[in-house]
Amino acid sequence: MLPALLRSALVGLALASCATPPSTSPASDAGAATDLGAAADAASSTDTPAPMDAEVVLAATGIGAAGGALIAGPFRLVIGSGAMGLGHVFRVLRVPSEGVTPPAGMTFITPIYRVEPADFTFFIPVHVEIQLDAARSTIPGVTATGGVLAFGAPAGTAQWQPYASAPSGATLILGNTMHLGDFAVAVAPHIGCASPTACAAPDCDSGICTGACGVTTPDGRRGLGCVVGGNPYSISLTCTCRSTVLGEMPRVAAPFALPSIEPRLDPCFAAWLYASNCGWGCAVGTDGGSGG
Repeated sequence: MLPALLRSALVGLALASCATPPSTSPASDAGAATDLGAAADAASSTDTPAPMDAEVVLAATGIGAAGGALIAGPFRLVIGSGAMGLGHVFRVLRVPSEGVTPPAGMTFITPIYRVEPADFTFFIPVHVEIQLDAARSTIPGVTATGGVLAFGAPAGTAQWQPYASAPSGATLILGNTMHLGDFAVAVAPHIGCASPTACAAPDCDSGICTGACGVTTPDGRRGLGCVVGGNPYSISLTCTCRSTVLGEMPRVAAPFALPSIEPRLDPCFAAWLYASNCGWGCAVGTDGGSGG
């Protein structure tokens, strides 16, 4: 048997060897969370619940304050320097567009790409690109710029607002947005009876955008006239329905917000789509004529 003094010394040594070694990191590092780590916690608490059939096409990815890109197959989001104050963590889901209500008169030609955190807002616009199948993005009879529309909406709401357009048959559509959520591209196989009248791209050189455009039925008795306003970061159309048909009253439509710094959305084409809000259908006047 060991002497009592030696036995006590060995027990003390064994206990010391099992103790947790002191940290060699500075105290400030031990208690500090990285910007991206904090952002990951925020992202997990603010994400909109994904549909059961949604697929994660880009797992949680950190982007620093200096910016970077999120690439998920045909979907690409480019975040420039200054768009965020701190680094954040994002992910991208692909949601089938079947069963989701599209914009009025439109048909989706892409899945819905949901970028999370879904309620995130940037300080300055970020760049959105979606690759397209040219065969699916063709609209019969439409060759001018504005044949295909890209839409954004708060996640899961189907409250679609257009943010970019591209020529019929395009293989790429690009634009800008300030908010994350759902993104998809749609076409209108049957846009309606009215035809766009000539209009130029908005003039935003002074910092205030100006311009006008519109649509009219073939007989000229109904039309939609729009005035361009806003600034390069938030272009808007204020449109008025006009009719000379007896009993039809002109109506002023609410401003049609077209957020795009470029702008990438052709206001004339937007007015063409927006004419459906007048509620006239394809009948043309009381003379029995037809506009479509």
